[in-house]
Amino acid sequence: MRLLFLISLLLSMTKSFGQDAPLSIFDAKLHVCKAHSTDAMADFSAPDCNLITPRELDPQQQALWVKTHLGISPKLLNSKHPIGLYVSGKMASKIYLNGTELGSNGTPGLDKNQEVAGQMDRVFYVPRELLNQQSNELVLLLSGWHSQLSLAAPVHGIFFGTYEQPQAWMLRHYWPSFTVSGALLLASLYLLVLGANSAHKGPTLALAWMALMATLQLFSEVSRALWPYSYPWHDLRLLGILFCVLSFCIGLLYHLLARFWPSRRWSMLLAGTILVVLGAVSREGFDDKSSTSVLIACLLGLNILLWRYFQGRHKAMLPMVILSLFGITVLFSPSQFLDTNFYFLLAGLMLLLAHSQATSLVKERSLRKSEQQRAEQLALTLTRLEAEQSPQTLSISSAGNIEQFKTDQLLYCKSDRDYVEFMLDDGRLLLDSASSLATLEESLPGTFLRVHRSYLVNTDRISSLDREPNGTGILTLDSKHKVPVSRRIMPKVREAVS
Repeated sequence: MRLLFLISLLLSMTKSFGQDAPLSIFDAKLHVCKAHSTDAMADFSAPDCNLITPRELDPQQQALWVKTHLGISPKLLNSKHPIGLYVSGKMASKIYLNGTELGSNGTPGLDKNQEVAGQMDRVFYVPRELLNQQSNELVLLLSGWHSQLSLAAPVHGIFFGTYEQPQAWMLRHYWPSFTVSGALLLASLYLLVLGANSAHKGPTLALAWMALMATLQLFSEVSRALWPYSYPWHDLRLLGILFCVLSFCIGLLYHLLARFWPSRRWSMLLAGTILVVLGAVSREGFDDKSSTSVLIACLLGLNILLWRYFQGRHKAMLPMVILSLFGITVLFSPSQFLDTNFYFLLAGLMLLLAHSQATSLVKERSLRKSEQQRAEQLALTLTRLEAEQSPQTLSISSAGNIEQFKTDQLLYCKSDRDYVEFMLDDGRLLLDSASSLATLEESLPGTFLRVHRSYLVNTDRISSLDREPNGTGILTLDSKHKVPVSRRIMPKVREAVS
């Protein structure tokens, strides 16, 4: 996150007309010397000193003397508010302003044993009598021996501003995110409970994991505004954010695979995880690592959804549109990826994916309820089997004629839209528009079972029952006709024909 860097750039763009010195260190030229002493200021005219740009300034694993000149805006200089010098970065520092020592942030040292790590973000009070409007000489002693991770931009900002604790104005920037964090945490708990009670737990629990990782990532990001930590903790914060991003990406891939391609989910998840991790490792900056990981996960997810859509899974269209918008937004705003806008976007993604998943769960539960009711009806039918075994005479109207036959001549009844087909053992197929399977199920003898939503079968005419790989069944009658059996009714049918 480059919040301080962006703010310092914003301040540097507010120069007043006639200003002789830049307002931010990022617009200045820096004289830098390797530190040989922490007590005596370096001779900046020495041969071993260099003139560098601010982006080349790197105190990690070394000690440096730095000299530059900064201006201050007349508005800030003439205001009634106290003035502060903000220093932000992975370093300990000692500050001299116009020849006067302003203070220290930790204790810079020539090695790790001599250094006391400073805070990541620090403000120094600046008395007005020390300031010149046109140009102010700023000399800094910097060291960063306690850095474990080497960052491309370890110095985030050095500039004048209204004096207040850095966490105060960072908190003003982050406060809208707290509402999002609450929503994400509640979503995680809700999806966890919903997934635990679902027959297909994988996709819903993956959404719960994504919401939890997004919440932890947000808290890791906002921690800089809540806790004035010393700069070595910044490495752990960055690693924590990256871990949450990678975990979110893996959860996203698992959700899409478990929902749309369950047969290939583990092998494809492994391949996707490797690609996401490699994408993160290949980039230098942690913002780039995070945004690259998310973009790779989005591209992989889109490929999965697109492939399944063209295979006839039209439910993949809505997640495909959602993921496309999310990926495009991240692609065209990488500098704001870990900013508050990202979390609002993330909350929107989670809401839409959760809505899509909830719709699928509602349909699943409705189907389960229907199958349960059918199983209960089948149980009632089985109860009547012993009491209703004698054949009956059935009269139906077929093709304008009244047809009569014994029920023991009937092989099965099949519902076909507005008609019911009656298949007799002499090969005749009769159609009746006045009948329905529901009424026939009540009137036929107990030897007839509802084995499918479209079939009633005479159990006396069953030769065999075969189970299919997907859990459904096939009844073969003594007439060689075959009748399908629903997966949920298979146990009852097996019990009836055993």
